[in-house]
Amino acid sequence: MNDEDMFEAFRQGNQEAFAALYTRCRPRLRRFLESLGARGEDLEDVTQEAFLKAHANAARFDRAKASFRTWLFLVARHLWIDFCRRRNRAFVSLSGSAEEEPLSAAAAEHQAEVREEVHSLWECVGKLPSRYRSVMELELQTFSPAEIAMTLEVAIPTVNTWRHRARQSLRECLEACGVHGV
Repeated sequence: MNDEDMFEAFRQGNQEAFAALYTRCRPRLRRFLESLGARGEDLEDVTQEAFLKAHANAARFDRAKASFRTWLFLVARHLWIDFCRRRNRAFVSLSGSAEEEPLSAAAAEHQAEVREEVHSLWECVGKLPSRYRSVMELELQTFSPAEIAMTLEVAIPTVNTWRHRARQSLRECLEACGVHGV
């Protein structure tokens, strides 16, 4: 069952469907909020608040306008921006660091090379302007250009332009770091 069907089941009274949605969507939502700068308790608070708001505003969800995931991420983005305003903090995106998952490379030398390339990639992503980082982060989470546009509240051609510029900047940065063939 996809997210929209699960949310519809919840709207019709199936509380277990919402619990399943929470379990399915929570990790991605947390990664998205982390990319916006949320950390620690603030991250957990905004994640919980986004799900609570989705729960409370279930009747307002319009499947014709957006996927459930896009709607949830948009809710979370607005909550994070409001949170930053209340705390008088700058709204930022992606700290430039990432937890690397263990690689399954057979050779230690190859593994070290791959780790260095991943490190260079995250350094370069961290140097991108926030709007370009946001587009790349959402794209990596398999958002379509239309979903990215809705989440960031910009036009699709803007998303395409930012995506093109982000990729070009990443290529240049990676080449400067000695990573070629990207």
